[in-house]
Amino acid sequence: SMGGISLEETIHVEKVNDAGGITGYSLGKILNCSNLGTIGYPHTGYNIGGIAGRQSGIIEQCQNHGRIRGRKDVGGIVGQFEPYIEIDYGEDTLGQLEDELDQLSGMGDNLSRLLEQAGDTASVNLDQVDKGMDRVKDIGEFYKDVLKRENDGLNQDMDISIEQIQYHMDRINFDPVDRESQSVRPRKRYA
Repeated sequence: SMGGISLEETIHVEKVNDAGGITGYSLGKILNCSNLGTIGYPHTGYNIGGIAGRQSGIIEQCQNHGRIRGRKDVGGIVGQFEPYIEIDYGEDTLGQLEDELDQLSGMGDNLSRLLEQAGDTASVNLDQVDKGMDRVKDIGEFYKDVLKRENDGLNQDMDISIEQIQYHMDRINFDPVDRESQSVRPRKRYA
């Protein structure tokens, strides 16, 4: 305020859309450039970028070092990028792709063959393990039978030996231990 006169400064910011340090909206190529300035206003405007606000072309080797402000679709290089796609398949590229696919197919065939061989080898190995287990089982059965026969024979021999000892003890009429006196005495025979 100066001597009763009031001075008011007002800045009207119009809608800011498609604003950029190099261009607002680009359909072409932007190459090897940089921006150092501040672009846009705080919380105002759409499609604000350091190089281009909106891009539908190509941007290569560009840098932004300035401050970028806006409300929506704000970016350091491009605010809103609408992709530009150009695919150029030359004969060399298609030929290389075909060669690579042939190599990949060959590797798949080799892998399949190796897996088949591994499966066959595993099957043979399992058959051998199975045969070995059968042999171990047969050997176990054989020794079980041998031990059973020997045990049966031993039991038979022990029965015979016990019977013979009993027979001879009865013949000599001998009671080896007198339970009352703990002394050895002849056994009485009753007829």
